[in-house]
Amino acid sequence: MNSPTEIDASLQAVASDIRKLDPDGARTARVLRETLDQLYDGQRTGRYRPDQLYKTEKTHCGTLVEINLQREFKFQDGIDLDYQIAGVDVDCKFSQTLNGWMIPPEARRKLCLVVWAEDTATPHWSMGLFRVTDDRLNNGSNRDAKSTLNAAGRKAIVWLFQERPLPSNVLLQLDRPTVDRIMSLKSGQKRINELFRMALCRIVS
Repeated sequence: MNSPTEIDASLQAVASDIRKLDPDGARTARVLRETLDQLYDGQRTGRYRPDQLYKTEKTHCGTLVEINLQREFKFQDGIDLDYQIAGVDVDCKFSQTLNGWMIPPEARRKLCLVVWAEDTATPHWSMGLFRVTDDRLNNGSNRDAKSTLNAAGRKAIVWLFQERPLPSNVLLQLDRPTVDRIMSLKSGQKRINELFRMALCRIVS
């Protein structure tokens, strides 16, 4: 097992590389926004809210975030985990619930890149790094032997970006009757026209 000094050096090296690739977090924020929109698939489904996703889609969201971050930053494949950053194996975990990351057995004593995003009227996201150790995990685990972070684990996270604004989902900024009226229109062009009428002074991505 690595010494604490080596562990800190590895974590800091990974953190430094990520900050060089994305100094202000704008690239990561864009990836998260695009991944959520990819899941909604609004053009075909008319969906725009997290609660409209199927359970399997919510589970798949983490995989898509991992894939899309790797494509954006061109991280190398890890030896045992998802990525290799600064020559260090790193596991990537995403959750739409803060502190809801499920840590697998193979990540023990290694680094995890934890990502959280909440798509609401005021959407936010966070990204941090921590070293997985037994004393930082809850005793309970699911059938895949994955565990959640305990208080010590949450405290051990080194935040790269915390509570940053996510590019907004304009439909979540409008009240439900207004969105229902927009979505009830038959053609896509009519929906777009009505959206711009209803979303004055708002950024529509």
